[in-house]
Amino acid sequence: STQSTWGEQYIMDSLFAVQGKDFVIIATDSTVAWSVFRLKEEEDKIINLDDNKIMAMAGGAADRLQFGDYIQCNIHFKKFLFDRKLSTKEAANFTRYTMAQNLRKSPYQVNCMIAGIDNGEPSLYWADYLGTLQKVTKGAHGYAAMFVGGILDNFWREDLSFEEARKIVDYCIN
Repeated sequence: STQSTWGEQYIMDSLFAVQGKDFVIIATDSTVAWSVFRLKEEEDKIINLDDNKIMAMAGGAADRLQFGDYIQCNIHFKKFLFDRKLSTKEAANFTRYTMAQNLRKSPYQVNCMIAGIDNGEPSLYWADYLGTLQKVTKGAHGYAAMFVGGILDNFWREDLSFEEARKIVDYCIN
């Protein structure tokens, strides 16, 4: 749960991701909730950072939208500034740096998974609202993390095919 100036807000966001040998699958819920109320059921919590990177976010709707837009716009800006696209690792580290810089000013209550494919190699990064960043092969945030961690650990392996990864995602959802 997170604390807000308007009272206590319980966020039940869920997102998880699985990396295979040449792909990454990210799944999120699509519900926006406030306390016990469902405000929206068709929210897209995954944004395109550029043509080979995506970021899925869990957290309060306002923080998620503002932080996602900020990261997306700055990654596009850096593409023009440096005359090249950022790698997934560089984009993930920029995201972590931004979270860490804002931690003592106005923290974003957003947890995210950043995925991309650079030169045919997939990569997946797990980042939390405290500015912690870790390169992972599977991971989860939000309410789902308490339940799907064991499923991801049990079924993931290094040479995972796309069909096997889809089965893992189905196990996690159902």
